[in-house]
Amino acid sequence: MTQVGCVVAYSSFATTPPANSFFGRASDSIRARSTSAGTQAAGMEVLCVNPAAPAGGTAPLHPYLPTRTLGGTALVGQSRTSLPNYPTGFLALPGRLTGGCQDTGGASWLQINRTNQAGAFTLPESLGPRWGLHLVDFNVAEGDLVNLVASQAKAWK
Repeated sequence: MTQVGCVVAYSSFATTPPANSFFGRASDSIRARSTSAGTQAAGMEVLCVNPAAPAGGTAPLHPYLPTRTLGGTALVGQSRTSLPNYPTGFLALPGRLTGGCQDTGGASWLQINRTNQAGAFTLPESLGPRWGLHLVDFNVAEGDLVNLVASQAKAWK
């Protein structure tokens, strides 16, 4: 990427955000109270920019997910024993996930899909469908976000 000053924002989900979702839908819960609770805010849309493909489309992600070494405190509601047991704090999982922005039914989100190389790991949606993958929003694309910042810094110089 050769542009600087760009905005990257997304809400990650493994499925379509439910109508009462906390993220991915522009509802009155995120702006002035001029509509009834939980309804779509007229003329508003949640931003979605895929950090692995800022120009659009679906692309492989470069996630870094927490391991048991962090003790599970990084993921509220996630059992420590459900995390991978590695001596490092994070586990790189390139090629295991893809991401692409979706805009359907009044929702806009980064759709996270496991690839056929995914293996035996789970994406924590431990707070329920209304939260989506919020606890790992950053982690699912951490490598891509770091690469994007590096390319923008190089372009700025």
